[in-house]
Amino acid sequence: MTIAYVYKWTQLSTGKWYVGARGARGCHPDDGYICSSKIVRPLIESNAEDWKREILITAEASEIFYLEAEILEKLNAKDDPMSFNKHNGDGKWSMRGKQFSDEHKKKMGEWQIGRKFSSSTIAKRTESRKDFKQTEISKMKISASLIGQGQGIPKSQEHKEKIRATLTGRINGPLNEEHKLLISQSKKGYKHKEESIQKMRESHTGKILSDEHKKKISENGKGIKKSEITKMRMRKPKVKKACPYCGLPCAPHMYQRHIDARHNTKEISAS
Repeated sequence: MTIAYVYKWTQLSTGKWYVGARGARGCHPDDGYICSSKIVRPLIESNAEDWKREILITAEASEIFYLEAEILEKLNAKDDPMSFNKHNGDGKWSMRGKQFSDEHKKKMGEWQIGRKFSSSTIAKRTESRKDFKQTEISKMKISASLIGQGQGIPKSQEHKEKIRATLTGRINGPLNEEHKLLISQSKKGYKHKEESIQKMRESHTGKILSDEHKKKISENGKGIKKSEITKMRMRKPKVKKACPYCGLPCAPHMYQRHIDARHNTKEISAS
């Protein structure tokens, strides 16, 4: 469990102090962490008896550095002669809160194009994300940032062009067997909640595909090779049920969808 905190070190012989924050995964007030200051840390390590440590506040890791900045600003740490801190959390000492120009953003983006990570780096990143869970505050922030981006919300032409530019030249080749196995294993035992099933059902209710859309789906499926197992499943005859309104034979999984979409009623349920 991660318990982020803001701490304060006081040098007993001089009364000088240093305030810092700790928000690393798995951290807690008793984790033995000293500080990141290249000035203060050696002083503490060489004479620990001359220093007193206090925990000023604990909070979520996503909030702790902003709370640290508030405390430093209230103490005016950078101008206090008794402070070891050389900043008030104003962004000059870190990237937090720093605004970049469009030109700078473009340069950073171009620098990342084609960048490849080594297998050891990828393994380390994967390991670091194990058992990671977003805090409730983070979930709320993500949810708030996505409001207005749901299905059916029209995108501006500029937004469309950005998406198109991002996907241009991207090639999604066939998956290798190892990749397929990983996807299969990740899906085993997974079941949608009833609420999610209902949302998916409602999102498709009354939806009628245009001839152009159907043509695109057909063209997209051309050239895809199916496994022998899939072919066997497709050959297996399905017992179709006639629609009570138009008599069209429907597969079991399409029966209710056909009625809802074509005849705009939910009175009949699939049996």
